[in-house]
Amino acid sequence: MPLIPPASKIPLPIQEVLKDFFVDLLGKGAAASKGRELKLRPDTEQKYVVAIYEDKYERVGALCISELMMAAVGGAALVMAAPSILPEVEAAQALPDNLLDNYREVVNILSSVLNTPGTPHLKLTTIHMYPEEDIPSEAWGVIENPGNRRDFEITVEGYGGGRLSILAR
Repeated sequence: MPLIPPASKIPLPIQEVLKDFFVDLLGKGAAASKGRELKLRPDTEQKYVVAIYEDKYERVGALCISELMMAAVGGAALVMAAPSILPEVEAAQALPDNLLDNYREVVNILSSVLNTPGTPHLKLTTIHMYPEEDIPSEAWGVIENPGNRRDFEITVEGYGGGRLSILAR
């Protein structure tokens, strides 16, 4: 059995990097600023999308936690869907499958800002709608005790925005 090296610290992007990421990916103006911490709790009624990134040893390296509306905005803006669909998402407090699939692509590409020279390569492995879907225990460990975290408020021109947090082991 090969030896598995100890887990490395994962550097996280600053707001300017995240702003550039959304502008480049979505082709729209975007703003990113420091935001309030997103706190997932087992008894929450808030809706979140949790993306889990793992290293080649299948260890959780980072998480991207997004408010429901941030995921809806990212998913809609990626495919230039009409922003008029967003109030329906907010009223229903549910993310349609097509917007979830689109947002999965957004957070998949987001791994590019997590992967830097000298750090383990992380890839998106799963995405969960919380609290409807269970979060794996290793991911909960990062949520409860992150080695590093950054919290953002993101706005996409013409679509709105929401909060997004990136946590690393």
